Amino acid sequence: MNYSVVKIFCLSLVFLFLGNTNLHAQDSKCAEFFRAMEYEKAVLCLEKNQPTSAEGWRMLGEAYRLSGKASKAFRMYDRILKNYDDEATQTDLLKAMVYSRMARQYGKSVEYAQQLLDQYGNNRLASDIIELDSLMDELSDRKTGIFSASPTSISDDQIDIGPMFMSGGELVFASSRRKAQPKRVENTSTGLGFLDVFKATIDGKNLENITRLDGSFQTDYHDGPVSFAKEGSMAAISRTLENGYNAQGQMPLGIFIGNKSEYGEWDSWEAFPHNDPTFSCTHPFLTADGKRLYFSSNMPGGSGGSDIYYSDYTAEGWSKPENMGSRINTSFDEVFPVMTQRGDMLLFASDGHFGLGGLDVLIARKSSLGIYDIIDNPGAPVNSPLDDYGLVLDPMLEYGYFTTNRQASKNREDIYYVKVEVPFEFSKIISGIVRDTAGNGIPNSDVQLVDSFLNVLMTTKTDEEGRYGFELQENGRYLVEARAEGYNEGNNVIVMNPRQLNYTMNLMLPEFEGLSFFGRMMDGEARRFMEDVKVTLTNLDNNDMQSTFSNKDGSFRFALDQYTLDQLYNIRLVVEKTGYQKKTFEFSVTFTENGPFVLNKALNLSMTK
Repeated sequence: MNYSVVKIFCLSLVFLFLGNTNLHAQDSKCAEFFRAMEYEKAVLCLEKNQPTSAEGWRMLGEAYRLSGKASKAFRMYDRILKNYDDEATQTDLLKAMVYSRMARQYGKSVEYAQQLLDQYGNNRLASDIIELDSLMDELSDRKTGIFSASPTSISDDQIDIGPMFMSGGELVFASSRRKAQPKRVENTSTGLGFLDVFKATIDGKNLENITRLDGSFQTDYHDGPVSFAKEGSMAAISRTLENGYNAQGQMPLGIFIGNKSEYGEWDSWEAFPHNDPTFSCTHPFLTADGKRLYFSSNMPGGSGGSDIYYSDYTAEGWSKPENMGSRINTSFDEVFPVMTQRGDMLLFASDGHFGLGGLDVLIARKSSLGIYDIIDNPGAPVNSPLDDYGLVLDPMLEYGYFTTNRQASKNREDIYYVKVEVPFEFSKIISGIVRDTAGNGIPNSDVQLVDSFLNVLMTTKTDEEGRYGFELQENGRYLVEARAEGYNEGNNVIVMNPRQLNYTMNLMLPEFEGLSFFGRMMDGEARRFMEDVKVTLTNLDNNDMQSTFSNKDGSFRFALDQYTLDQLYNIRLVVEKTGYQKKTFEFSVTFTENGPFVLNKALNLSMTK
């Protein structure tokens, strides 16, 4: 790929290929071309005036990479490792490992991965390359699979990236095409125009009636990609921060949020409050309700390279960005996040996870803990040895579009059409956090999933942060119960529906304050929990009586402040509700340990009409 499209156009306008090394040729014309991002000119210059140091070969390697010549870039780093052993760094070895995969030199990539582990210790990508290399044939030679892919009708010698759906059966994308851009300056890094935002009508792989969005979406530098929300009345766009310069004297990118007025005009663009002139925030994706923004950024404090973050819109504005975590983000680059409409999959691209080479499209699904940590590489034909990114799928997960530069001879990005040939199958996830009254997660809590017949279907324990999760296949009405030593029980009811996959149920457990009776009322015919059942408890030893009503989930509780351990008590329990047969139970009980006595284990608390 012309990697500058992702790394320069749409990410950061920065490439830290040399770190803090001093480049001997930094004042030369070749270095000037490189710093100006005129990579093809830098290649010609460095080929004519061959480097005499490791720093110079690094520059040529990166100039090759940024101009779409991955196989030549790989050879430059191979040269450094063989001929400049004393100057070779861990980064050189990482680059050789990654670029060799892009050049389809998978055997060399494994060799470099093993060398990296031997010399520098643990590295997730290197370990994956060694352990999963047997999967390469399956990934690269897959003839059929989840997707089929083909070029769209607009594939040409221009740069087209970042497809996103609009309302009204249209696709919006960023492009360097010059049509209707008579005032635009040339982008010297590619010789093409800066990116503008266009739209097209959709007919499968045929994209027709291409028009440029109105002037409010355009500036004199890069504009796009763009994402829409609230049925097309809200948008987030990535564009150059014209007044910002990083340490290299280059302009990073920022995100701007716009809202359409009642007259149909985009006249109120506001900068995302977490933009910064020293780093980039880009590749915005808004959820359908406009309340969450996913994006990519190379802001300080990340995993390295560019990470995926999200920010929520609250009463105070856009919240502090949250990093998506180490299962998503690596020390390399994660870019172009897209969340499917139901929230069941996070689509993104990475060159730091195991793949075919360059940026690969990846699909992250939620595990039973409710975290997007099940990462799948769909392989070919969506991914290739070069760069593939920006996958977006329609709400029904039947078709979509993505960007690729797999036609390396063109040295340009194209938009491809994908069709989902094998429907996705998803489990339903119930997840949450068990907390105490102060809001702290309670580790090692017992959590169980109960059906409407009070059958315990699954049990689990919370992790160190109090998180739990259940994965199941069927819709229904379920009860989630949690218990922990030193706390009273907590529970709640979830009613599932066919259109929703992920459910969050957080539970709060109050600290234990004494002995208690706990029960849950059931409708014996409808097999559901009963609310507003009057429950009367009488201690037959002293005629002490107390009453309560069952909650929405059928539960009730009696605090037994005057009861003690190892004492025999004779109890009468009466349950009644209009329209149902009254039931009376008499029993004896001795409490042998602190905590609630669960009446359903001893009594049939179901009622019939």
